[in-house]
Amino acid sequence: MKCPAVLALCALAVSACDPPHKAPAPPREEPHPAAADRAAKVAAARSKTRAHLGRHATRPRKIAEKTCDDSELKRRAPDSAARVLTLATEDARYEAKSLLPLRITNQLTVPRWTDFEDVLAGVGDRGQTPEVIDEAVRGVERESARRFLGVYHVLYYSVPKRIHKLGKRHAEWVAGVLDAWFVIHDAQSLTPLCQAHITVRNDVKDAPLAVRLKSDTRDALVTTLGGELRSASKEALSRMTGVLTMPDDDQRVAHR
Repeated sequence: MKCPAVLALCALAVSACDPPHKAPAPPREEPHPAAADRAAKVAAARSKTRAHLGRHATRPRKIAEKTCDDSELKRRAPDSAARVLTLATEDARYEAKSLLPLRITNQLTVPRWTDFEDVLAGVGDRGQTPEVIDEAVRGVERESARRFLGVYHVLYYSVPKRIHKLGKRHAEWVAGVLDAWFVIHDAQSLTPLCQAHITVRNDVKDAPLAVRLKSDTRDALVTTLGGELRSASKEALSRMTGVLTMPDDDQRVAHR
């Protein structure tokens, strides 16, 4: 007959060889349907935004002023909302040594797809509210539905300059100049459909000549130059077509 102490020792040894007891894993939480739906919409909107950011319309090599075929435009886009232009800028200058100023290109780019991308890329990182996210998603959907792209193919740009000519008592401003082809492209194929040539220059007659205001005056003239090209393109569009319209100036993505 075995000693009780020996039996207890054997039982302890056997229990030590048993696999450790694992606590049951907590149940996996499924994402809330609304959150999952928003995440899917954000992913789709970001995909469209990146596609637009990577899109570049090439200026035709042989180009001349040409009106649009309005019946063809209406066939491609029966809904008038789809015939509101999106706008973009392409630097077509020969051997450009510097970028076009943002003070100009920001006025000639609608929508600014980088704004949409900034909002959508920051989801979950910067505390965007659902309202801000949803507004950006709606903006991407609205702009992506537009069938035609108006592109400013900039051929020449000279910055406004304050100069002092030899023998002249006072300094003077030399006007800035922007020369571009405003080309309407099919937004899906990027095929050019019609185009107009536009040249604008500053009115520097009343520009301040004080040296201390030189930088501010130059910046203001550059900004004005971009606005003048935008305004001139509205008139050019009316010459080319009667069925396409320019985007409203206040169409911008919401920011926090």
